[in-house]
Amino acid sequence: APFAAAAVVFAMRDAGLRPSRMVAAGVRLPLVVAMLAALVISVPRLADPMLLTLLRADPALIAEAELERFGKAMPKGAKVAATWEQAELYCFWAPQATYLNLFDPIFMALPYPEEFELQRRLFAGDEPDAPLVAAWRLGSDHIAFDRELSPELFQRLSNDPRTYPVYASYNVIAGLRPAPDAPFFVDWHVALGDTKAPAISSDRGANWPVYPRMKDPGLRAIEGYVDLARVVRRPACATFAHELDVTSSASETWEFSPWGPATIAIDGAPLAAVRSSRRAILGRGLSIPIKLTPGRHTVTVETCTDAHLRGGFYLVKRAKGEEARGDKKAVSPAGAGIVVRDARNATTSADRPTCRPEERAKRAPKDLAG
Repeated sequence: APFAAAAVVFAMRDAGLRPSRMVAAGVRLPLVVAMLAALVISVPRLADPMLLTLLRADPALIAEAELERFGKAMPKGAKVAATWEQAELYCFWAPQATYLNLFDPIFMALPYPEEFELQRRLFAGDEPDAPLVAAWRLGSDHIAFDRELSPELFQRLSNDPRTYPVYASYNVIAGLRPAPDAPFFVDWHVALGDTKAPAISSDRGANWPVYPRMKDPGLRAIEGYVDLARVVRRPACATFAHELDVTSSASETWEFSPWGPATIAIDGAPLAAVRSSRRAILGRGLSIPIKLTPGRHTVTVETCTDAHLRGGFYLVKRAKGEEARGDKKAVSPAGAGIVVRDARNATTSADRPTCRPEERAKRAPKDLAG
């Protein structure tokens, strides 16, 4: 706006015109009064988030040095899930990677509406299984985002053992991998009820239908969230049963983080109950210390879909020293541009290839095994 006003003034000068002291705006107003009124009307625009970002005192937020470190940390050939707005910025600083979509969201929204909606939910923090969705439906091996624009996604990835930090500052790069030592409980039998979770059967659920897992071995290795939507697409309740064979006495800590209200028990003895929605965020779940004796045990989880037909849970074995809240093994807290990946994977501006968008292969629900 200031440059436009200056251009008008110079154009009027070159044309030999002089501004009037009065302005006709329904009524005649002095020019000074009209300019002050325009200034007052424009004040709310000062709250624009981008303007506030640019005016902040913290230089690291928008410093080229921070974005340059981001670009150097990005692995060459990485397949990156990022919003199309951020992808344009990341493409400039990290052209050695490929991105889901550039230029305009229409190029993804029209041909791939389901994937576009999943991407929106992922970066809004509404997708409980961000690593699997990014790898399976978005064809990505890294997730990049601004932690201030996606704070809940940052919380989700910060405590998920299926992610590791590539770069963590104001912008974040999280790599995806199978969880070390397979700590997630993902093999279940399941029975459905309309308004109430069924009671465990005499055979401890052994003859119940098997919870469907991914067919692809690589995707099976990255599964973690037990999604009720894989089993039913209507309002329903479910009981999940998992057989646990223990060879020697052990003391473990489990984290139980369901999407909505849920209960967990072992051999019929209640372990914990969640009465309100936890949104299945790892690190915010219930930390359950448990002592296991040799033999076969049955773990059961009861939960229901919510008003949006969403339901499910995480049950994960935590290593010694890890807690349900505050585990920082995935994406480290923001710092002064921490590059934690081996320097051999960084590139310089001289050897970066041309950035390009990439159309990922669409994966359909047929990838689920029965």
